[in-house]
Amino acid sequence: MEVTIKHLDRVKLFIQSRSHTILWIVPLSVGTAMAKKSNAQIQWPWFILFFCLAAVANTYVHTFQAFYPNLKHLGVIGLTVTLFLIGTGLSKKTLQEVGVRPLLQGILLWIVVAVGSMALIRTGWIHL
Repeated sequence: MEVTIKHLDRVKLFIQSRSHTILWIVPLSVGTAMAKKSNAQIQWPWFILFFCLAAVANTYVHTFQAFYPNLKHLGVIGLTVTLFLIGTGLSKKTLQEVGVRPLLQGILLWIVVAVGSMALIRTGWIHL
């Protein structure tokens, strides 16, 4: 698949819309807790603070401009891994209890299925 400017624009729009959604998490959760007069302890989502700091640094601090693309790439990788762990329900505690072996088996299975599917598509056994 060839990546075009149109694809990049869609990705940028998606990231911007997700960014706006992320920024609403804290005020909404605090407001809901206050409205319900809840005594529950709210866990602060630290990624929002770091997201805001990165946005401010990108806008106003031009000293490290050359490093921003690399930092952005690391951020995307971190976000991808985080969303994967949230989606699978894995936590540090769960991984320590279960061990690394099942995780490695799952990754190996994913690689085998992906390579096998690609081979079947390329040989014409599967038509898209």
